[in-house]
Amino acid sequence: MPSPSSPIRAAGGGHLRADAVAGAEASNKPGAHILVSSNDYPGLITDVIVARTDDLKKNPGEYKKFLRGIYRAIDYFNAHHDDAVKIMAPHFKLSPEEYEDVLKNLKYTPYEQAAEFLARTASAASCTTCSTRSWS
Repeated sequence: MPSPSSPIRAAGGGHLRADAVAGAEASNKPGAHILVSSNDYPGLITDVIVARTDDLKKNPGEYKKFLRGIYRAIDYFNAHHDDAVKIMAPHFKLSPEEYEDVLKNLKYTPYEQAAEFLARTASAASCTTCSTRSWS
């Protein structure tokens, strides 16, 4: 059975029908087809974090630590791009140059900008689900 961290290998082996993967990983694999690319939707946030409500309520501190780690990594990436690419590329089995190609249309949003966007979105939301959520 393929590793859970290798969805494209699983898809190629017939175990998955579809998955979200980095463009370079998908485009370099035989039999893989890009169905939708975030490059076609500039400004669209394509990454989400999903948590069970009961677990979030039970462990809010753990989720705060998790998000703090993500935003520290984003701050590091934005401040030390070349070093970050050298660290990250091997995890995708790519050279830094190949990984730069993956990153050319990617933007990591810092915490302050994400918080501002979520506040604006929550106050302007018209759907029932969105308007009842607290983003703070």
